[in-house]
Amino acid sequence: MFKDFLLQIKNGLIVYKKKILLAVLLIVILGVLGAGFRSMFQVRGVVTAVDNSQVTVASFFRTQTIDLTGAPVDLAKIKPGERILIQKNIQGQILYVRVHSSEEREHHRDKDHHYKDRDPEKYHNDRPGI
Repeated sequence: MFKDFLLQIKNGLIVYKKKILLAVLLIVILGVLGAGFRSMFQVRGVVTAVDNSQVTVASFFRTQTIDLTGAPVDLAKIKPGERILIQKNIQGQILYVRVHSSEEREHHRDKDHHYKDRDPEKYHNDRPGI
């Protein structure tokens, strides 16, 4: 019975080989186009330096210096070590800038888990068998 099932799968792969290869090729092309879009229109990474109107951002693949002249952002609030997301349009103009500091991430993590607000004795007594 198991051999029959494997034989059916093998025959199905032979019959639909072109369609399967076309689907895989389409998925690969869409993935490459999506990655290209993100690399052209988004800059995401850690701020390494802030100058008068420029921000240097280091990501996994490269380091870029972005000119933020005329962008809707206050450069005084951007500090080295913060995570940043810069979204551009087709002309290269900056649409928006999001900055996430490490303190915000720690606060968000603490807020989600609520483990600092628990009384250890009460938590321990609520669980039977401990």
